[in-house]
Amino acid sequence: MLYSKLNHILMTIVGDTYKGKHDLQYGMCSRGAYDQFWGRRNTEAWKDFFKKWGIYTREDLPGHGCWENLIDGLKEYPIAPEDIPSPFNLFQSMDIDPDGKLIWSLDRDRPATGQPAHVELRAEMNCLVGVSACPELGKAGRAKDVKVQIFQDS
Repeated sequence: MLYSKLNHILMTIVGDTYKGKHDLQYGMCSRGAYDQFWGRRNTEAWKDFFKKWGIYTREDLPGHGCWENLIDGLKEYPIAPEDIPSPFNLFQSMDIDPDGKLIWSLDRDRPATGQPAHVELRAEMNCLVGVSACPELGKAGRAKDVKVQIFQDS
C-alpha cells in the first residue's frame, strides 16, 4: 500500500510484473540536481554513471528534469512546487552496496524482452497523480515508452 504523509492509504498495489524493488529513496531529477552532479567535488560516481549513456558534460544533460515536468503538469492546481511530494520511482531499482555506494539499475529487473513491466494500482481515495519519465534517458537515447491507463469502477 502507498500511504500519504498523514498515513492515509492512497493506493494499493494489486499487480506488479517488475522483478526488482521500486525506488522510494532517490528523489527526482531536476535542473538543480544536474547542476549539482557536475558542480560538486567527489561526483565521479555520477559522471561514470552518465558516461555509460554517452553523457560527458553538464551540457549533455537536458535543461529540465522530472521535477520541472511535474511543476508544469500540475500548474493548473493550487500546489506550490515545494509541496510536490517525493516520487515513487516505478521500475527503478536502487540498491546500496556494503560500502554505502548507491547502485542504480533501470534494465536489470525488467521481465523478458517483449514483455513490458507493468504495475496496477487501485486508488483507495481520490488522488491527483503526476507522471514523468526521466528526461536524461531521452537525451541519452535510452527512453522507454510510458503508457498510463486509468479505469473507473462503475
